[in-house]
Amino acid sequence: MAQQTDTIQKTDIDTNEDFEIPKDVVVVMHNDEVTHMDYVIFILVNVFGYSQEKAINFMFTVHNGERGVVGSYPYEIAETKVNEVDSANKLNGAKLKVSIEEE
Repeated sequence: MAQQTDTIQKTDIDTNEDFEIPKDVVVVMHNDEVTHMDYVIFILVNVFGYSQEKAINFMFTVHNGERGVVGSYPYEIAETKVNEVDSANKLNGAKLKVSIEEE
């Protein structure tokens, strides 16, 4: 059996360049009077990974207030989740509003 040798190449890194670490943003769910509660729970479970129980509790929090922070994510992930909700809305004739805001 032949031995495999792993080689690591050194790369020069310019440490003088400034780079910005992406900030996290929050996804906010807004209350409305037309979106069915079951649909909100469906979105929280399937798009945001909530458990059924956590989704129900959060849905009531938003229902009793004007809005609620669904989660904190890097911008690209937050944008993907908002787009997933928008796509689900189109498929289901829903108008659930979620938005991205700075933390």
